[in-house]
Amino acid sequence: MSRLVSQMFHDSPLLAYPAVALFFFGFAAMLIALNTFGRKQSECDQLASLPLSDDKDGGL
Repeated sequence: MSRLVSQMFHDSPLLAYPAVALFFFGFAAMLIALNTFGRKQSECDQLASLPLSDDKDGGL
């Protein structure tokens, strides 16, 4: 079965789409990681002190 599929898609331009998608996914993950690890401690403390919910809701 793999020989049939490899012959079918041997010169197909559609094989580039998964590689491009993988590149974009890796680039986005790298940007998110750099943004997360590049934050200053004061920014993290400020975000950590935010309330999780309103007190009007009963706390949950």
